[in-house]
Amino acid sequence: MNETTVTFCGRLGGEVTLRRAGDVPVASFRVATAPHRFNRRTGEWVDGETQWYTVQAWRGLAENAAHSLHRGDPVLVHGRLSVHTWTT
Repeated sequence: MNETTVTFCGRLGGEVTLRRAGDVPVASFRVATAPHRFNRRTGEWVDGETQWYTVQAWRGLAENAAHSLHRGDPVLVHGRLSVHTWTT
């Protein structure tokens, strides 16, 4: 099975929440990222539309993230991408 792997950088949009799935710790947090491009016409850098991602970390990484990451911290995320769509 092929899995989509992504790497992106951004900033934490809130505090990390730590929960347990059985005996396994799971950390969840939101990361905001925006493309930053140079506009040759104006000679300035401009930000694109902000994209938000929900990240889940498991086991030892979850505990480390919960203890060391705080709102606004810069982060580099590398992992598997899964998309969930909700309809109301």
